[in-house]
Amino acid sequence: MFYQHTTSHVKNKNILIIQPASSANMDWTRSLAVGLVLAVFISFINLFLKPFKTAESSTIFVLGYSGCFLASYGLAYFFEYTIFKHLKPIWANRTVAFFITLFLLSDLSIYLYDLMIIKAQPLSWNDFIPFTFRVMLPFGFIVLPMIYIGRTARIAIRQGDEIDATNEVILKGASSGEVLHTTSDKILYARAEDNYCNIFYLNAQGVVNHKLFRIKISDLADQIDCLTRCHRTYAINLENAAHIQASKTKASVQIKWINEIIPVSKSYLHVVNRAE
Repeated sequence: MFYQHTTSHVKNKNILIIQPASSANMDWTRSLAVGLVLAVFISFINLFLKPFKTAESSTIFVLGYSGCFLASYGLAYFFEYTIFKHLKPIWANRTVAFFITLFLLSDLSIYLYDLMIIKAQPLSWNDFIPFTFRVMLPFGFIVLPMIYIGRTARIAIRQGDEIDATNEVILKGASSGEVLHTTSDKILYARAEDNYCNIFYLNAQGVVNHKLFRIKISDLADQIDCLTRCHRTYAINLENAAHIQASKTKASVQIKWINEIIPVSKSYLHVVNRAE
């Protein structure tokens, strides 16, 4: 038996949820905020730890290192959303391209700033490689993971096992072990496996989980409002679509929280085209 209704039951225990990284979590305001926070962090390191040996330079010139990073970050972000977004698969390659570009631009701009502005020396590439290994790589190991988490992880404080005022979904299968109690916004997609359906969802800790039920995928999609058929073996929750790649003859959908690409059959193209 499968049924769905609205409820407003909550428990009082607060928990911190860090959900898996997803490109769907990225937007320009969040990315800008991450860049500004990291620029302040780099300014703090430069002013107090002085890794670039800037003791004789004024504070305004020392802050120029952060300006180089921020300019590099902005340019890499621009490339990400104008050029890298066409890379496939979108999530993996776009992210890798962004970080490679950010590191190279930061390495080049900070090296030139340190050499020509801080040290007032003529342009020379003799120390570029040693500078990269001595300064930029250690910085990269610290800063790049912070950027990745800041841009992509979804952090929220929720009440433990919370079922808020959204569509509650209770799934009960043929056997006693086939039970799933969740909300429609947590359901990601379902995949047919012979006479069963494997339902993928987010649990209370924000981790992707799955559960097998004995039901045909057509019956499941008919009974659960949030699921939409897109293929003979798949039904997806379009609210959790991170990216839709569609043309006149074929399409695919990337689901939030996971790296799997869901195919879309030609007969279901109209469904994803409306959702774009």
